Amino acid sequence: MADAIEKAISDLANTKAGWVTRRDAAEALGGAARRALVALQRHAQDADVDVRATVTKELARIGAPAPAPEPAPQTYSLKELAESCAREGARSVEAAGDAYVVTVQVEGKRTQKVHIALVQRPDGKQLVRVFTRCGEAKPDLFPWLLQSNAKLNNCAFAVVEEQGREAVLLLDNFPRDRATPQMVKSAVKEIAQYGDWLERKISGEDQF
Repeated sequence: MADAIEKAISDLANTKAGWVTRRDAAEALGGAARRALVALQRHAQDADVDVRATVTKELARIGAPAPAPEPAPQTYSLKELAESCAREGARSVEAAGDAYVVTVQVEGKRTQKVHIALVQRPDGKQLVRVFTRCGEAKPDLFPWLLQSNAKLNNCAFAVVEEQGREAVLLLDNFPRDRATPQMVKSAVKEIAQYGDWLERKISGEDQF
């Protein structure tokens, strides 16, 4: 690589060389310079303090400012995430202990309750879980549930044990520090729609 760059420098400086040779040399040097600049800027916020300092120094030497660090994503409280889903006449929000319930008007007089809660994985990572209950899990439903998961955007069907019985949930999980109001609201709307549809398919009732 270094030899190729030196040759391109020499070719560009050689005024007796043909214009094609000098043009190709200029293109080669420009490409190398762009790749080098991108590589340096990519490591402007490197975790290693010595690497970061050297990258900053080299960028300054070539007159290229280091890119500003990306702002830390805003972390929303569970209350803020839940209340962002409220819409008069369509979705109401109420606290339920440490969690929240969004009651969504679905069709006619039917409603679907979508829960928003914090859960913690075994590895300690916190998630914002958005879910609704659809009814009792029946084995003949399982193939349909798995096939349907491939078509959903903001949720997936899951089978969980509740009070000794298996139930079908429709849910989505978001990393606690990445969940935004728009993500949660989109999930609530889709989960309510498909959750109510499946509840009607399973029992024909409007329990959840």
